[in-house]
Amino acid sequence: MGLRGVNIIMRNLHELAKICMNELDTIHIPYNKEVTFTTNTRAKKRAGAIAMKDKSTMSVFEYLIGVIFYELVSMIWFQNILFRCLPEMTYHNSKLILWASLVGSIIFSTIVFKYNKTEWTKAATIIAPYGIFTVIAYYTTVPLVIKNVLIAGVLLSICYSVIKLTRKIKNKKHSGQIIKNRIYRCICVSNCILSTSMLVIMLFIGIKGVFGIALQNSSVIPEAYNVNSKQTINNNIDVIVKLQPNTWDKLNVKEKLDVMQTVANIEVHYLGIPNEVNVGTANLGQYTLGCYEDRTHTAYIDLQHIENGSVYDVLDICCHEVYHCYQHRLVETYSSIDEKSKSLKIYSKVQKYMKEFANYKNGYEDFCSYYNQKCESDAREYAEDAVFDYYQKIEEYADILQ
Repeated sequence: MGLRGVNIIMRNLHELAKICMNELDTIHIPYNKEVTFTTNTRAKKRAGAIAMKDKSTMSVFEYLIGVIFYELVSMIWFQNILFRCLPEMTYHNSKLILWASLVGSIIFSTIVFKYNKTEWTKAATIIAPYGIFTVIAYYTTVPLVIKNVLIAGVLLSICYSVIKLTRKIKNKKHSGQIIKNRIYRCICVSNCILSTSMLVIMLFIGIKGVFGIALQNSSVIPEAYNVNSKQTINNNIDVIVKLQPNTWDKLNVKEKLDVMQTVANIEVHYLGIPNEVNVGTANLGQYTLGCYEDRTHTAYIDLQHIENGSVYDVLDICCHEVYHCYQHRLVETYSSIDEKSKSLKIYSKVQKYMKEFANYKNGYEDFCSYYNQKCESDAREYAEDAVFDYYQKIEEYADILQ
């Protein structure tokens, strides 16, 4: 048989197979008592169009490896920039909850996104636990931003779901399965939208931390020294009385910052500092309660501490950091005077400040060296006296009212 004969036979077999498939297209043949056999290639294609479509772009293994890897990498970023203890929880418990959220997110996404393992759902799985943690941890700090962004995300998800679910169903016979497919799609897209919303919140807070911008500032205007200024304790006693513990504990972060900015303005006036000192909050780490940044004339108070710390400690920190600003101005003045005047005894401690600022010990590696620096011991001494003065004035004011 030649090649031509083989081609004729194959063509006939193909035509025969086509006829058989057309006949079996509508026949359901019992094979035995337990198994039935349905042969219909085109019916299988139709069934695939109706059943849940697998839109995954990667295998389960690839999905899990990608999620786990990026969650571990992002933990380093989150820990250094955004992490803070959850309200009324210890550091250990807060970390435990965060890790549990990461594991839970992986398990949840692997089950729910079984048919939609894509780069989008992978990103949403990574972002979601960090986003939820951030929303809970920072809600009292930036409530307006968190509310607005989340509301926008929810509304966008609702709009998408309404449009998707109200589309006309052409195949009425399989409307139930089609609706299920659409609901599943809405869940996947809404998850991505809400995760993106939480990413916006994290970026808003995180960028401030990276660029040294306070997470929250006071609404009170910072003031530099002015000979005609009325920034004294007595002239601001209506604000200073809020330093009483029973009143302080009822204030929110913004209101506490307003009180501290008033205190900073008073200290600037008393010390004669020629520039303003801005008071703000930041995540300063587990063991740092306050710091001063002379580049921006900003005194930072740890966010966790101003929310939950003692008012006496917060006031002490504020006065302590303002005194550091005063020390920097002394060093500037010393640097600008003539050489003969630098030997004056009044500048002896300023010389010490200059050397310490040039090689400052921040306390992370050697706490004793940090604690014993002249600039730190003088700031502690000044702050202690200042705190005593404030509460003495508060007591005198209370006696007058009685």
